[in-house]
Amino acid sequence: VKRGIDIDSQGNIIYDAVCSGFSSGFDLTGVGVINAGEPYITADFENMLASNNTYEITTSATPNVTTDASGDYHKVYTDNGISFQGLGLYGGSFSIGWGLSNLSDTSSATNSYASACLRGVEGENTTYLTAYYSDYAGTQEHCTMAKADSSLFFPKGIYVNNSKATFDYILSGRASSSWTDTSWFKITATGYDNNNNITGTSEKYLADYRQDSNGEVLGAINEWSYMDLTALGQCKKIKFTLTSTEANEYGLLVPAYFCVDRFMYSNSAPTPSSINNVTDNDINIKMYPNPTTSTSTLTINGNSGTSIVTIFDIQGRMIKAMQVAPNTNQTIDLNNRQGTFFVRITTNDQTITKKLIIQ
Repeated sequence: VKRGIDIDSQGNIIYDAVCSGFSSGFDLTGVGVINAGEPYITADFENMLASNNTYEITTSATPNVTTDASGDYHKVYTDNGISFQGLGLYGGSFSIGWGLSNLSDTSSATNSYASACLRGVEGENTTYLTAYYSDYAGTQEHCTMAKADSSLFFPKGIYVNNSKATFDYILSGRASSSWTDTSWFKITATGYDNNNNITGTSEKYLADYRQDSNGEVLGAINEWSYMDLTALGQCKKIKFTLTSTEANEYGLLVPAYFCVDRFMYSNSAPTPSSINNVTDNDINIKMYPNPTTSTSTLTINGNSGTSIVTIFDIQGRMIKAMQVAPNTNQTIDLNNRQGTFFVRITTNDQTITKKLIIQ
């Protein structure tokens, strides 16, 4: 297990605790892998900054930038096959889109570009992406990711976090009661194909003060949280946007900064790693009839949020992806396909895979 950066089938980091004696700690001496799928490619953004406790956004003074006919500045970054860019609008005075950061100590002037936990997923002084999203960028596309060679890909997931400035703003809002028990702030990832049609969406709340069905409240996150992107399917690019209840006719009232790290993707359709990833625990999932000769009905009870459902054939090719609202019935219609399929349901931070047979 390498420095806490290897991941399991759900994208969670595997930690090997430090041993303090002959029997304490978790001493991992070997790993057995059964029916493993294709490894995912990870853009972890490491070694993209020359020094620690610093950041880079796109301005007129940023090294290696280009300008367009409107006088806007662009800097294109590439890491492990993934391309993303920062923009400096209005002569470089207004920085939006992606930047780089490994800030571990901030002031009020830099906390917009630091993660809320002041480190990357892999620890202090590791590099992650900082971003500013704006509804007023005109036609300038920003906060997008794509393959550097413009080819199609299958996103797996990404880690997201609030910026330090956003997290502090929300806590201040709670203290002053301007952020109420109905307030929320979320990030949405949308996939697009070659024709700019939407392939799928996924969302993650960076702050939510509403009670869920169990009476629990998320609050504002200040640690890295995994965001599943498999519902986007095969796409050419991903666009990240922010929305919140705290907004007016001019846009968001919350600072529109966020951070991401460890983007995982595959160049081909992922193969399900097992028939049952985890036990169903408190989630009640039924598929009936199964086997079936046409369609099947999927019911998911006990989940507090939207479930991401992805269907693969026995060769591991993704056939369909959809989102299912809590406690609803969803018809699975594979357009008269026959055979054995794997239905992967991600809900309440659990991933459960069921086998579906269509005769």
